Amino acid sequence: MLMTIWTKTPKFKYLGIMLDSNLNWKNHVDYISKKIREALAFFQSFANTWTFDFLIKLYYAPLYPFFSSML
Repeated sequence: MLMTIWTKTPKFKYLGIMLDSNLNWKNHVDYISKKIREALAFFQSFANTWTFDFLIKLYYAPLYPFFSSML
């Protein structure tokens, strides 16, 4: 007989959503906020060296999906 052992974890990611044992949104919001902060820091570090059109293209690649998923 096959037995599966489950271990309790404080939080986990399921279908792109961070869940915890209390089923609140704090971990998910923290996770998304961190991703956005990292991407914005990346853009700010190169804002003076790249053209505006290039930065717009980069925005739609990594950042736009995060903003649209929060709506």
